[in-house]
Amino acid sequence: MNHRQFTWWRRFYTTRHLKQLPWKGYSELLQRIDYGEYEFNHLGFEVYLEDKVYLAEIEKLKQTLKSKSQDVIEEAIIHLRKKFHKRKEFIMERHLIEEQKSLNRLAQDLASEFGMEKEQVEEVMETFDGTTRHIYYHLQSINNNRVPPTAEEVEMIPKTVEPQPRHVLRYDEMKWQPLWQEVITEKKVWGAL
Repeated sequence: MNHRQFTWWRRFYTTRHLKQLPWKGYSELLQRIDYGEYEFNHLGFEVYLEDKVYLAEIEKLKQTLKSKSQDVIEEAIIHLRKKFHKRKEFIMERHLIEEQKSLNRLAQDLASEFGMEKEQVEEVMETFDGTTRHIYYHLQSINNNRVPPTAEEVEMIPKTVEPQPRHVLRYDEMKWQPLWQEVITEKKVWGAL
């Protein structure tokens, strides 16, 4: 069985869950937030690479088939376009599913951490304008009847763990690194440099 049978559409390694908590007795949820488990699903950015790969593959195809008739070239491009759209559609579908799961899990975990109702947390999340880490400290302050910290104050609090790397191309996909660098520059992909 092919090891990529179920992940044929991925060009990047998936994000991981924090296996071992480095700080015993410290909030597990905060450590997971700092590690990046609840951050924006990176597939939303990685799908931009597909457009560049598609154009590169068309150019490669035209060079390979330049001695063939225009009908053969067009047929090959149609086949390539179908593969491209299937992969892109699958990536965006997974992105939306994973993003919704992550938001639901974050709301549930925050509610459990602070003894609140999930609906209360979701209500705060709807209007909150800040990072995941900031909302953690915001809800902690509400739970402790304190004034919520500002974003600057939250930034001054040391992180419990280094965030995990994102947007790491799989070994067999490294040939697309130059195109990914173009995407990073054009789309200003946060945390990918």
